[in-house]
Amino acid sequence: MNSNPRSTHNEWLVRMKVEGSVSIGNKIKLSDVEFIQRKKWIEATARINAVNGDTAENVALRKVSDLLNILSFISDCSIKLVGVEPTDSSNSAFPTTIRILGTNDMQKWRTVEESGDYELLSALGYYRKGLNELDPFDSFLAFWTSAEIVCSESSGNGIGEKIASFARAHSVEIKETEVNDLKGTRNRIAHGGKRYDIDQIKYVAGKIPRMRSLARQMLEAKMTPARRL
Repeated sequence: MNSNPRSTHNEWLVRMKVEGSVSIGNKIKLSDVEFIQRKKWIEATARINAVNGDTAENVALRKVSDLLNILSFISDCSIKLVGVEPTDSSNSAFPTTIRILGTNDMQKWRTVEESGDYELLSALGYYRKGLNELDPFDSFLAFWTSAEIVCSESSGNGIGEKIASFARAHSVEIKETEVNDLKGTRNRIAHGGKRYDIDQIKYVAGKIPRMRSLARQMLEAKMTPARRL
């Protein structure tokens, strides 16, 4: 019998390619993941202990995705994990305008990552999804879900009441009529109907900026003063 623990768990390095409208400057290491700024993208390398490569890759993807959720919120920019084993191709899409993150931004990234607040990380994940989605219906629903997670423990009989209750408790500026309007938009999307109607599409697209703003305010309010972004 082989008693060597390395026969069951080995250390793996999983490299991934990240694209988005941000620049981290040089490099930063968070937990077991190192991010390095390349010319046209960011390389993320995760060090994982796992029984095989597939498991290591799945764990690495989850860890890096959580960290990108935080970074996307801090920068308020679309950031996408586009693949494993990156290659610096001249054909890679790269935004012409990017946000250069400063020292304070990098510290905020580390602070939220170290908080261990998994509910917050989940809500941040939907916020990033909202930034990345091209379909206005999916984008709106992602921002709505982010807000829904944040206020899950607030008082109220329904999600609309919970959002309004959370907003009052945390001085988030939104009127109850606006909450009802956004809830109505969510229901129109979720329950189908006129999905391909151009007026419906324009209507939902027009509601995204307010829904995005509300989700962001609620996420900021959920954070303690020490972690407030």
